[in-house]
Amino acid sequence: MHPHTAHVLAEARIDDLRREANHALITDIQLRPVFIPVAGPRLTQRLIQLVFGLVLFGVGIGLMLQSGLGVAPWDVLHQGLSLHFGL
Repeated sequence: MHPHTAHVLAEARIDDLRREANHALITDIQLRPVFIPVAGPRLTQRLIQLVFGLVLFGVGIGLMLQSGLGVAPWDVLHQGLSLHFGL
């Protein structure tokens, strides 16, 4: 086989592989649902759990502030901002 022919065949094979990969990628993207980890009837339950967890987290930070034990750096920032802006 002539070296030029081998080069042309190799390039053609690479083009075929690229087309297959692009087709697989496009098909995969088209078949994926919109990225919502929880949807449908469980969404309300999960949002309630989220709000409950955030409230519980806030209560924990508030209790740490009241105890005088100190808090994490971000909580110090939030406390400073609340004192500065009167929140």
